[in-house]
Amino acid sequence: MHPSYLSALLERGTGPCPLGVYLPAGYPSLGGCGAVLERAVREGGASFIELGVPTYTPHLDGAAISQAHHQAMREGTDMVGVLTLVAQLAPVAPVVVMSYARPVLRYGIERWAEALAYAGAAGCMLADLPEDEAISWHAAAAAYGLHAPRLLEATAREARVVRLSSAATGWIYLPAAAAVTGYQGALDPLELARRCAHVRLHGGPPVVCGGGISTPELAADLAPLADALVIGSPLVRELLDDPGPRGADAAVHLVRQYTRALHQAITPHRSRPGPETGSPG
Repeated sequence: MHPSYLSALLERGTGPCPLGVYLPAGYPSLGGCGAVLERAVREGGASFIELGVPTYTPHLDGAAISQAHHQAMREGTDMVGVLTLVAQLAPVAPVVVMSYARPVLRYGIERWAEALAYAGAAGCMLADLPEDEAISWHAAAAAYGLHAPRLLEATAREARVVRLSSAATGWIYLPAAAAVTGYQGALDPLELARRCAHVRLHGGPPVVCGGGISTPELAADLAPLADALVIGSPLVRELLDDPGPRGADAAVHLVRQYTRALHQAITPHRSRPGPETGSPG
């Protein structure tokens, strides 16, 4: 789907908080990944898809997603496989590809942006993008009409908050927990609310939170704070328990539980303090 559809979804103002679903491309298999994500949208009510580029070194991810990355790599999932899944899923819901920087830098920044746009992706976030590559990446993404979200760490200093709030397009990704993905402990909604407000104060794009949203109840608690939420590890755990049809059914059922919780949550209208600038940073 066109990036503008994703923008409209995240700029909702009122209504249920949208839910994104994440899997590394090719996990539990290339066909299985596409089937689960499509069902998560059509049957589970998810609003958008995050598709990970597999790597053997997912250093920001916890045990569950790391296992999924490694399995996808063993399945032989490469950049062509990722693009194939993007093309399959883009008619179903907006697809944002999530990658560590190294595979994209190795593939070629402009070549990757062009290939993603051709496949129908709405955008791509490079989680550990080096600052000396940021201008080139944002320019390439803009040239091909892609959103380029950025990850803002919980420990980010003020200068980085300002820079990424200006540079990011599509959204700013705020981890719900100051931990690797898959964290299952308590969250601090007041601290997350402060961080969300801080980004909005600088006129940044919508705020999407993920990482540590381990239950539907936690999702409902965070729904008033963010413009969208993303879950990944809870789905992966269901598939680790059973990578076959039962695991897929359980994963889709879990997505449905999350979307029901979000529909029941109170999500107040939010006005934005400034426009999305999208200037490279």
